[in-house]
Amino acid sequence: RLLIAVIEELGHDQFRSPVAFITRNELATRVGIKRPGKDNYHDIENALEAMRTLSLKFLDTWYDKRAKRRENVTCEGLLAGFNFVDERQHSLRLAGADDRPDDRSWVEIGRHLHDSLRQNYIHGVDLDYMNELGSPLAQRLYAYLAKKDHAKQQYSEDIRLLASKLNLKKRAPSAIWDALAP
Repeated sequence: RLLIAVIEELGHDQFRSPVAFITRNELATRVGIKRPGKDNYHDIENALEAMRTLSLKFLDTWYDKRAKRRENVTCEGLLAGFNFVDERQHSLRLAGADDRPDDRSWVEIGRHLHDSLRQNYIHGVDLDYMNELGSPLAQRLYAYLAKKDHAKQQYSEDIRLLASKLNLKKRAPSAIWDALAP
């Protein structure tokens, strides 16, 4: 959900820059935390660090529209980096420069993710709706199905395969249906 919030922020500027000027407080609010505190900020930083250090390798899946060909691509991290300043000092947020000054909070997405967004490879997810869903499982299911039902009238998938994509531990069909029932 943090990545979705960053992508939404970048979308306000039509993905011109990979850098989103956004604070921890704004991120917390966008993912549905009503009164964020120190522990929430620490969790946000840990989640962003995990996305920064995540290494993904795609083989012949990246399609370059300009070159009209597929390429082997290794993507080192969804995020290139981030920096947060003390948000309690309001005077620090008055900078208006487009570069990354040390007195503003920012999150920068990786180059391949930025290229993908600029080429309009995006499936919209309503973050406010997702935040209102009652459980983390419902949120994961919504995010997954929002991608799968893009421009389709119907979609079907084996329930056990769906369970693996939702990271459900119990894989018996009856246990899966029980987990999805709420």
